[in-house]
Amino acid sequence: MLLSCLVAAVTSCSLNPVTNNNNGNCDAAGSGNGVNCVSPVSGTSASAVSKGGDAAIPSAESVATPAKGTLVGSYSIDLASGYAVPLGASNPAQSAFSDTGVGDLEKVYSRLQPASASNDQLESLPGGITPTYATCSSDTDFTGMIIPYVGTSFCLSETSGLLVGGVVTALSSGDYASNTATIRISVWTDAT
Repeated sequence: MLLSCLVAAVTSCSLNPVTNNNNGNCDAAGSGNGVNCVSPVSGTSASAVSKGGDAAIPSAESVATPAKGTLVGSYSIDLASGYAVPLGASNPAQSAFSDTGVGDLEKVYSRLQPASASNDQLESLPGGITPTYATCSSDTDFTGMIIPYVGTSFCLSETSGLLVGGVVTALSSGDYASNTATIRISVWTDAT
């Protein structure tokens, strides 16, 4: 079965742990050990791996990076006190929530803050401002934490090259220090 990375719009693929005599490079002489070279519509070369039942894995440098400011994710999370969560292009799985400060955003008692294990920067937005790429990329009201109320909005500049906008849409009832915040998340690329 021939697996191609053309669908994923990448310029090279690898099938780990395949060893090939041309290092997966279509420009190298030959195409041995399961690497077949094809020409996509755009005219650049791409590698595809022929091996039954295995999936082609795009190499990190070959995946097309969306333009700076491109919305790559939008979802809601429920963040309980004492937990941190990574914020990326897709809604984090339940198993991604951490009680050890690993992630991007953390709820500690009655506040939201960058996760303790990250170097991300939190930016507070004025009340009623909806986070957009333009507002988040130009805001410089950096803070170590914010107290979430319904309608509180913020931005989080991630060291990974993503820019996150958040709006608190609900807070669970009960003790304010231990409640859960529901946050609508938008994620944009911020690196080129």
